[in-house]
Amino acid sequence: MAAEQLAGLAERAGEPGLYLDLPLGVHPAGFDVWRAPESFAAGVAGGAPPDRFFTKGQNWSFSPLHPEKIREDGLDYWFRCLRHHLEHAGVLRLDHFMGLHRLYWIPRGAEASEGTYVQYPAEELYAAVCLESARNQAWIIGEDLGTVPKYVQKRMAEHAIDRMYVAQFSVRDNPKAALEPSPRNAVATVNTHDTPTWAAFWSGEDIDGQVEMGLLTEEEAGLARQGRKKAREALAAYFGTAQDGDAVLRAVVQDMGSGAARAVILTLEDLWSETAPQNTPGTGPERPNWRRKARLTLDEMQASPEVVAMLERLAAARNAGSS
Repeated sequence: MAAEQLAGLAERAGEPGLYLDLPLGVHPAGFDVWRAPESFAAGVAGGAPPDRFFTKGQNWSFSPLHPEKIREDGLDYWFRCLRHHLEHAGVLRLDHFMGLHRLYWIPRGAEASEGTYVQYPAEELYAAVCLESARNQAWIIGEDLGTVPKYVQKRMAEHAIDRMYVAQFSVRDNPKAALEPSPRNAVATVNTHDTPTWAAFWSGEDIDGQVEMGLLTEEEAGLARQGRKKAREALAAYFGTAQDGDAVLRAVVQDMGSGAARAVILTLEDLWSETAPQNTPGTGPERPNWRRKARLTLDEMQASPEVVAMLERLAAARNAGSS
């Protein structure tokens, strides 16, 4: 039934086609690991080391692919994953694209900060992506956010794989250049499913959450709040608006829409000032990750003047930018 519904959506999607996401990993007790156990590493989980985004590191609790074992059958599992998605997708985003080069492994029972990077056969994995992209005439996007070495983005460009641009990560406290422009070879977004919503970013609720989870001390949070205040002031001055989150969001969307990025994606929840995140990285059952229902139904979204107006603003900016 899911395959039939995806096929129907893909048929109606038009150019450039249905946008799907290939996640980085699968549940260790799920079908994939049961079906192809030899392709996965046992006793470890994938994750990320400590960084400024999440100071304790992250354990994503999935079974990583085994970099040597997957080569023994010619990357069969990797090819099947790509083909399965590209059967319906005209655009495919590969999560945590750096994982084609190296992936952070955490031994079972260890803290997220106690892992290490393991190298992968990057050129072979790239080759499979390029082959399936060409066979299916698909547009490939690599999620290159966070702590990503420059050589990864260089290799992506060499293989014509586009990047991600996130406005929240591109804000500066310079009133004359408060928002870095989006590059041409990118998909531009205001935020992602792993970041605070725009309303929470604007108010600083995400900083309060990091204190609550023990990721920031009160002193560090104070400095972060000062930095956020400067960013708000700079954005308002740069766009010539009041220091109002909704007004600045409209300006940011307008700016991204008229910019060079190949595509722009909006988080619908930003359009009704949602503050609760869909996902809090590095957390588990203590947070309602991926379980919180949207405040509006699909019908209510389509009938909302605020939602419709913002989407029309974005469409107009894209049309003006391309003319």
